[in-house]
Amino acid sequence: MGFEMKQVTGHGPVTHYRLCGELDLSVSGGVADELREARQDAAGGLVIDLEEVTFIDSSGLRALLLAASNGHPDLPPVVLATPSAAVSEIFALTGVDRLLNLVDDVAAYEWPNLN
Repeated sequence: MGFEMKQVTGHGPVTHYRLCGELDLSVSGGVADELREARQDAAGGLVIDLEEVTFIDSSGLRALLLAASNGHPDLPPVVLATPSAAVSEIFALTGVDRLLNLVDDVAAYEWPNLN
C-alpha cells in the first residue's frame, strides 16, 4: 500500500490534513517538510487526521513529533486526530501519546479556532 497526504477543505482558520496509508521512511521526509510549512501558514492551527494511517515506523513518528513540536511558541497549535488502531498502539508503546495533543473527533477542531 502507498501513502497519500491531502489537505481537506475545512471551515475557518484551521488547516486540516488527512494522511492515508503507510507513513514510513520512504515518505516521512516529505511529510515532515509539508507539515512544517503547513503549520507556518496555518492561522488557527493544524489538524492532522490519522484515521486512515495503516502503518507508522519510527521515521513517521518523528515526522509527527516534529510537526507537533512546541519549540516555536509563536506557531499555531497542532492537533493529531482520530489515530487508527495501528498508530494508537505505537503512540502508547513509545509513550508519545502523553506528549501529543490527541483528539478523537476531527470535527471538534474545525470551528473556529484552536486557541
